[in-house]
Amino acid sequence: MFGDAVIGPAIGSIAFMPAVVLTSKLVHRGLESTTFALLAGFSNFGGTVSSQIGIFVTKASGVSTTAPCNFENLSTLVLVCHCILPLFAVPLVFLLIPNKLMTEPLEDEEPPSTPTSDVAADRPHAA
Repeated sequence: MFGDAVIGPAIGSIAFMPAVVLTSKLVHRGLESTTFALLAGFSNFGGTVSSQIGIFVTKASGVSTTAPCNFENLSTLVLVCHCILPLFAVPLVFLLIPNKLMTEPLEDEEPPSTPTSDVAADRPHAA
């Protein structure tokens, strides 16, 4: 009953949560929902592109699941795509993730500025 179709997206949403929290701390107040929508859109786009690249790489490596099946290069493909390529992202963690606790503000927050002129004050008063 609960297979990959249910558990996979639930775990993916939980894994996506730290990125959402970090991003919500980086954006200006009031733009959190817009930023979340952009993140979700880019995440969906990235998932689609990665599956298409995966299909291309699988075909290019000669792995075939239709008769006659050919799994000769499957172990090499899994080793490269699931073990070696993700390691290239590890150095980016030290460059892109700030060295602060999740409870600390990431930027010095300034109080909201008050407008210098009020639109209603600029209008002439009716006598």
